[in-house]
Amino acid sequence: MTPLASSTGLLTGIVFAAVLIISGLGLSSALGLPRAHPQLDWIEFGFIIFMLSAGLALWFGLLLAWLGWFSIGVLILLLGLVALVSWIVAWRRGNLQSMLRSVSRPARAEAALIGLLALLSVIYFRPHEFIEGGADAGVYVNMGAHIAQTGQLLVNDPLIAQLDSSYYPVFFREQPAHYLTRYYYLPGYFVSDTVPGQIIPQFYALQAVSIAILTAIGGVPLGLLATPLWGLAGVAAVYFLARSLFDRRAALLGDALLAEAVREGWVTPPILVAAGPPPRKPVMKLHDLLKDLESDREDR
Repeated sequence: MTPLASSTGLLTGIVFAAVLIISGLGLSSALGLPRAHPQLDWIEFGFIIFMLSAGLALWFGLLLAWLGWFSIGVLILLLGLVALVSWIVAWRRGNLQSMLRSVSRPARAEAALIGLLALLSVIYFRPHEFIEGGADAGVYVNMGAHIAQTGQLLVNDPLIAQLDSSYYPVFFREQPAHYLTRYYYLPGYFVSDTVPGQIIPQFYALQAVSIAILTAIGGVPLGLLATPLWGLAGVAAVYFLARSLFDRRAALLGDALLAEAVREGWVTPPILVAAGPPPRKPVMKLHDLLKDLESDREDR
């Protein structure tokens, strides 16, 4: 039975989702975000709230994993504290009502975006389960599962800790001189030169933390849906950016072309994941899209 199948796992997921939404809305109100409102409707406003709270959760999760303290309970507590403080600040400043008044009702054309995202959900949420092997996606899944299980980003292997460093050339592959460490254990995992038995994950940790959060709630099956979720968020971000720069027709056309690339991208469009295997780095590319959208709004 996966954690989400139990009543505790289901309750944890509901509490986490609630705290995520409340903290995002409170933080947005306290900071007065977004500051510019051209074409801002409830759909885009909800997307901004989700990305703000999700980004906050990822950075908190990364900090906890680096310290070796990651757990879904601690993460919920931190988000709850942010929600409490931000709502107090927003109440004192009176930002919430003025911000909500500036948000318009979505046009009927936005139903096409909702329909497209619903269709893509059926396609994207059937991820290829890269769990073993040298593929980059498998490294991220294993990183996320390790963080969820142990609470830390770094891996401590007691067997390697007992191995004399003079045997490293026999068991590990030596790397070029400019790399972080002299040897690596498996593709994507460095062997520490200073701490015996310590394995250092090579790849970007924010993506792994997002997998760890869902894995902590619902096990590996739910963790595998983290990358498809960011794929959907990327499609939405492209739509809002294109709508802001051009119009709704151009935004829908761009999304349709981007979504078609899923046949080549497996579980996320290649434009969202940079070089390498497609399910690799959607969080980082999504961040770039959001920065472009913010810059366009500030220029208006």
